[in-house]
Amino acid sequence: MKDAVTNYDRDLDIARDEALDYLQREFSCCGGSSYSDWESNRYFNCNSFVSPSCCGVPSSCCIKSRDEHCGDGVRSRSEESAAVVIYTQGCIVSVMRVFKDNVTVVAAISFSICLIEIICLILANVISRHIVLHRKLIS
Repeated sequence: MKDAVTNYDRDLDIARDEALDYLQREFSCCGGSSYSDWESNRYFNCNSFVSPSCCGVPSSCCIKSRDEHCGDGVRSRSEESAAVVIYTQGCIVSVMRVFKDNVTVVAAISFSICLIEIICLILANVISRHIVLHRKLIS
């Protein structure tokens, strides 16, 4: 995640940038641990004069606006002020929350599949024994 944030918009890996944008939009998050992770990106770094996006975050971090520049300069504000415009929670926390919320469903489905497999093995064994028994009777 850190590598994706650091190299965002830096190289020609458009697929990785789009995947990170998708993750941030779908999970309502920004960065890895928090929105301040974008300091490691040279285009969003607060000390950078390379980009108008300095001290900002990508538009995929924005809550409502999808304007390309909605995240510009937002990290120079207080966290409370930034939270009105962008998602401040990191994506790692957001993704983990989704896993925790769904762990009982996944466990129940896994248990059900295992139970069905065990029943199928038992029935296959019973059928196999019946076939052997019928072959002995025919012979």
